[in-house]
Amino acid sequence: MTCEPPPVAALPGLADGHDRTRLALLAAAIVVLWVATRPYAGIVHDSRLYTLLALRPDHPGLATDLFLQFGSQDRFTLFSPLYRPLIALLGVGQAAMTLTLVAQLLWLGAAYGLAKTVVRDTALALAAVAGAVALPSAYGSGGLFSYGEAFITPRLFAEAATMAALTCALRRRFGLATVAIVAGGVLHPVMVLPGAVVVILYGARRSRQVWLGAAGVAAVVIGLAASGVEPFGRLLVTFDPEWLAVARGRASETFILGWKWPDFLLLVGNLALASTAMMHAAPAARRLLGIVICVAVAGVALTFLGADILHNELLTSLQVWRATWLSGFIGNLFLIPAALNILRDKTSDYVLKAAVLGGTFFLFESSLLGIEYVPAVMLFSIAAVSGLNTTRSRPSRILSRITPHLVPVSIIFTAIAAIIADRTTTRLSEDGWATERQIAWYVSGLGLLLLGCARQRQWRWLPKAKWLALGMASALALVSVSWWDGRTSWTRLIESNAPAHTDLQAFAPASATIYWSGGLELLWLHLKQPSYFSCAQGAGVIFFRGTALAFAHRHESLRFEPPKSELCSSGLTKTAVLVSDDELRRACRREPALDYIILPDDLPGLWDRWWQPPVQNWQIALHDGRPAARIVARYYRYPCAALRKTMPDPARRSQLPGNNRLASP
Repeated sequence: MTCEPPPVAALPGLADGHDRTRLALLAAAIVVLWVATRPYAGIVHDSRLYTLLALRPDHPGLATDLFLQFGSQDRFTLFSPLYRPLIALLGVGQAAMTLTLVAQLLWLGAAYGLAKTVVRDTALALAAVAGAVALPSAYGSGGLFSYGEAFITPRLFAEAATMAALTCALRRRFGLATVAIVAGGVLHPVMVLPGAVVVILYGARRSRQVWLGAAGVAAVVIGLAASGVEPFGRLLVTFDPEWLAVARGRASETFILGWKWPDFLLLVGNLALASTAMMHAAPAARRLLGIVICVAVAGVALTFLGADILHNELLTSLQVWRATWLSGFIGNLFLIPAALNILRDKTSDYVLKAAVLGGTFFLFESSLLGIEYVPAVMLFSIAAVSGLNTTRSRPSRILSRITPHLVPVSIIFTAIAAIIADRTTTRLSEDGWATERQIAWYVSGLGLLLLGCARQRQWRWLPKAKWLALGMASALALVSVSWWDGRTSWTRLIESNAPAHTDLQAFAPASATIYWSGGLELLWLHLKQPSYFSCAQGAGVIFFRGTALAFAHRHESLRFEPPKSELCSSGLTKTAVLVSDDELRRACRREPALDYIILPDDLPGLWDRWWQPPVQNWQIALHDGRPAARIVARYYRYPCAALRKTMPDPARRSQLPGNNRLASP
């Protein structure tokens, strides 16, 4: 026998039975908003790491790469064995795109299942999912991570499994919840861990078996830790000072003391929205949402204790602060139901409704512009909490009295923040996807969402123009899907199944050890060769001491060229050094295994060969602290064998071999 929770609130204007027009509008809104906020950019971010892990068995030369040389996270996940056959069948680019699409569909389906279980209304559940897609999804430090990512990693599958487990827990189907947790855990245990804790705490109230199972798991973990079995043996390992310094510098997001004040504001905003959703939820779902919030707070606190204070290797590598993804997602998922609950409550005054509308508007706008997120959360939460009519507690009465005075101030503050927000966006492709087109699709998706949430009596023309509305929604959805693939021509070249051109193979020989500034993806995905150094390869510094020390040494050797193209922060060096003759020679002498340094910078008299990309290559760099893009016309190869020798007087550099010939491949 199952026990399902009642709906969040009665919303008669939205629950119009099987209104296919409304459902079509909301479904189209989800599609358009997803494309607007998550255009597919190819194998980027952490998807490069997981693709490298899947490529390694078929390309043994990759084992010498810095990311793999001292060990990798591949031992903690079954994702690579599942990814590898697809790459062999379709090729790198098509395999990544196919798996991304499958994972995103599973993610959306799981989100809808969770929303439908809580609100019990199809249209409202679709509106809730659209809100979760459109609202800011970043969590943690520096906006490095977000839920529902636009690229393939096991995190997408793990998030979908976690949402499925919560859905099963709400329906009292704890056996299925366990299956979902295990399925997600074998792919990405870190992301599933908070969901597992939530399910255990939620089910422990009525089931002794849950407590017994949790106690059994804890006993097994302790036994494995005492036996030194990976990764549990790391519970007895602490960072030494040298390793800790590198971990703090390269992976500062894993230490709470490495967070900056905007990161804490984002955390507070996410928790505030989740708390607001909890207050407006039905009692059956309210307890689960409350547990989600507590687990997120506990994850941050445990990270501070285990990583920042105790320097424990296991507690640091578990990154339990990532539990905040679930609270951020829950807050966004149930924001629209909470807002509609107030807007359609006849007892709510117009000041409260104006505050809710203003807060909701600025929350959606902050998904593109940014800094008005916190005041928008403040505006929305104050109105939503004071609009509760289910309690007559003294705090509620106080809030109700001061809200009319706080709302105008909040609206003004939020509007000012929106006006002064930084509206510069990074050009991600030749056609300016991240600027005009993305904003246009986002606004179109919000328009469809607004139509889908509106009462029919407010839009009297909608029933009469049903086919027009359906046609408009279908056209927007289909056209947006056709533009979902936002890869650049450079990315398409890298991910193509075509073998590398002989000119490129001669420029970057497979037998050589190469550092290529901005060429990590080209080496890994196209040439199937290891890279000597890049910021992305430092992802394993908190897992393996050897990786951390080698990364720090190479980072210092190649200090003239910080990995700006990856927008990867590193606190290992305080100041950047400009590339020069002396810096190139210094790097080659510090790294005796390095054969070539490839840069987009032309230092006459030092390079022996250049290569011009066959397609336009946009490289992201930091200019005056802001991301900017530049076109790389050529790459120049600098041989370390010659640079290690004593160089003659600069006046004689023009007589060096190779200097007078423009060595085109």
